[in-house]
Amino acid sequence: MNRIGSNSRRVLLLFTALLLLPACHRHRRTTIVVDVQGVVASDLQSIAAYLELIEVQDLLANGLHRYSGSSSAPNVSGTYSFSGSVTITTFPGSNAGDGATADFCFGTPSGAVLDVSIDDPTFLDAGAASFIEASGDFFTVYTAFKSLQDGPQGQTCELHQVAIFSGELLADGSITGLEIGTAIIGLVGDCASLLPGDLQISDGSTGIPAVSCFAGSPPIGPGEVLVAVMNDLLIDMKIRLSTDGFRTETTLVVKGTETGEVAALAGFELAFESLPPTAGGVEMGEILSGIFAPDTTPAGQVSSYVLTNDIGGDLFFAPLIQNHTDGPAFSVVNIGIANAPPDGSGGWDCLCSMPASLTDQYFVGYYSYDVPGLSWTPQEANVYLFNSDNPAIPPFVFDRFETPEFALEAESGAIGLLIEGSWGPGP
Repeated sequence: MNRIGSNSRRVLLLFTALLLLPACHRHRRTTIVVDVQGVVASDLQSIAAYLELIEVQDLLANGLHRYSGSSSAPNVSGTYSFSGSVTITTFPGSNAGDGATADFCFGTPSGAVLDVSIDDPTFLDAGAASFIEASGDFFTVYTAFKSLQDGPQGQTCELHQVAIFSGELLADGSITGLEIGTAIIGLVGDCASLLPGDLQISDGSTGIPAVSCFAGSPPIGPGEVLVAVMNDLLIDMKIRLSTDGFRTETTLVVKGTETGEVAALAGFELAFESLPPTAGGVEMGEILSGIFAPDTTPAGQVSSYVLTNDIGGDLFFAPLIQNHTDGPAFSVVNIGIANAPPDGSGGWDCLCSMPASLTDQYFVGYYSYDVPGLSWTPQEANVYLFNSDNPAIPPFVFDRFETPEFALEAESGAIGLLIEGSWGPGP
């Protein structure tokens, strides 16, 4: 774990524990309060966007160096271990003079664009683009991310932060005079005493790096843009890019919850289509698809896209099912909803069987949650779980009428559903 000194809660870049997706019991009730402050990391798609942030300006005003002016950046590719001390901090629980350590990885720069990873499993890709600028062997790297932690009332606090690395790359690949500045730019949820503008700067150096954790971003050719697609969905997505109405195209598959990159000619259009999970060769759930307006990013820059469960105003959800009963189950989603897919009467049968298990979690695809134009509301979305051996046994039912906690995880649309106990005798 990256941390400052010996206190594991005084952590460089506010490393925090991830929240696991909760399984919702049918009779548990929760109250969710959401308060958004500041901006989010996905807003940062250029160096200028970083520099416009008052939080970044405060880091620079407090002594963090910015190196710029060179037409190209040094190759900082590598996996680094940083050691130093905190010089300035307003983060609760940390103090100037505390020791600081961090592990991080840089990809090979492609123009001003590069990949950045912090070696901590609590970091989440938030759709921000990362950049580098330099003055000779002196460089500055800009990146942003989000992390999650439990708020004081048991609710989620989502922190959006910038991280800036400034130092000199030596001939042996190590970095000297390395400054790492981080600041909170946005908060979502119940975040107690944390505030946008809280910042921290540490100063130190690294040893000789190991091989980069990145295979390297695709090279950008003349007239091309580096396209980064962040897939927040649980399902794999096929990406298609074209500048001629898809008579010819470049394709890329981005796995669920991952980010993929590809070079494309400037002015491209991006279309996407989900690759549903299957059971016995039969696809489960609905196909999620769409197309974005023609891209206007200038050649030589990065263009970032984020895929979520909100597709053109249509919301979709993904049941994640845990079967703790004494028999196998199958799902039927959106029963009895007029005009709902697939046949106008609702009812998506997964045509699968989910054996009882205390460890397995079953993903059965995505389904309509709120589709404008259909004669149904989100409150009618439902999941019925039947006994595979005897479907006549009364099913477990989850919907917004019977289960108020039928709330979707932001961006992914996931919802954990737990069934437990005995199915009981059939009729």
